[in-house]
Amino acid sequence: MTFTIDLEPETLNRLRAVAAARGEDPNRYAAAAITEKVDREAERAQGLHEGRELLSGPARPLAESFAALRKKHGLPDLSHLSREQLAEEAEVILASLPPEKVAEAERLGLI
Repeated sequence: MTFTIDLEPETLNRLRAVAAARGEDPNRYAAAAITEKVDREAERAQGLHEGRELLSGPARPLAESFAALRKKHGLPDLSHLSREQLAEEAEVILASLPPEKVAEAERLGLI
């Protein structure tokens, strides 16, 4: 499908430069970047919607909420693990993440 977008010259030059640095076709790079942004915004909007529903709806047990989040994001139930076992699991998870994600989490004070 073809879709035409008018970009400011500076933005177009930056897009071409980034695509060239990555060795990608500028059109394909732009399409992937737009798709990533739209997906991220859709997830954000869904999260906001779910948050509003939680705040306005009936209260439910915290364990039930955690179970729903684990299911939604495909996360394991670690509630039965000891503190030491949790620390080991966390190290494994951090080791599997891209370094930029770990750096971002550290920058935000999450780890």
